[in-house]
Amino acid sequence: MARIPVNIIGGFLGAGKTTAIIHLLKNKPENEKWAVIVNELGDVSIDGFLLRAEDKEITVKDISGGCMCCVGKVMFDAALAQMAVKIKPHRILVEPSGAGHMKDLIKTLSSRTFSPYVAMRAPLCLIDPQVIYDHHLAGSDIFIEQITYSPLLAVSKTDMASPSQLLAFEEWVKTHYPGKKIFFISHGRIPMEILDTLMPEEENVKEKKELIYLENRIKDDHKSSSQHQPFLPRQPRMMVNKQHGFCGIGFIFHKDDCFHTEKLKTYIAEKVPLRMKGIVNTSEGWMLFQFSGGLLTVDRILPHAESRIEFIFHSSLCPDEEQIKKALVEMV
Repeated sequence: MARIPVNIIGGFLGAGKTTAIIHLLKNKPENEKWAVIVNELGDVSIDGFLLRAEDKEITVKDISGGCMCCVGKVMFDAALAQMAVKIKPHRILVEPSGAGHMKDLIKTLSSRTFSPYVAMRAPLCLIDPQVIYDHHLAGSDIFIEQITYSPLLAVSKTDMASPSQLLAFEEWVKTHYPGKKIFFISHGRIPMEILDTLMPEEENVKEKKELIYLENRIKDDHKSSSQHQPFLPRQPRMMVNKQHGFCGIGFIFHKDDCFHTEKLKTYIAEKVPLRMKGIVNTSEGWMLFQFSGGLLTVDRILPHAESRIEFIFHSSLCPDEEQIKKALVEMV
């Protein structure tokens, strides 16, 4: 039985993981069926919505509300088992959260439980070259782990960096993380051939779980109880998740709630979150809001079934979630 190639597309918050995966899905061989497992730190799934909107034929499994390698590990194991045994795509892409632990994810994929079914390719880590100027981030344990365990480093957002900054970043990697394969991209355009880069064989880890047991832990129609609860205009669902030194505050608004575009832009700029992403119905149509590294981008998108907004802060700087909720409702 041919094993299914699995690619980890990692990177810190705002590095451009989802944009890169959308590019890969758009350029996959037409005769192949691909699947994606996407993990988000917050409880509101936004990336999964975006991926499904790009290609409804793609199988997307969402794991929200915590890192898939610890809090959400059972759900990740079950989703992977289901894909390997039932769905059997030609390739599986795994997008861990920006605060995900690369080491534990690699350990799971190379374990005795999954290695007979999936063939892990070299993990790839997307990095914003501006990170070397943020000593707090560049020195964080999660960021260091993501780079250390990724043989491939994709330098993203190169269109927003100067040649001298890109050169400085390359020298920084060679000094602190020698031996990495570095390539530069913009707009998420990862070369397709990179996906078949092999990874040095890892020693299998002991794993007591049986594949069939994991498969039965989750069903295709699995959804959190909160997702089944009806909600009304101007009465959003709010979800708060705090772990790994980060605080995620997410909201789901009724599709008829229409936000004032400029007010929302101003509010995001004033709050200065570590990361913000939103699929939002606005006075100017449906928009994708993304805030990272002090920069806000807004792009037009197709209509969705509801508006979804997620803020991520450092835990020490996390504002009152009820105040955020009140402010957002007042923009509708």
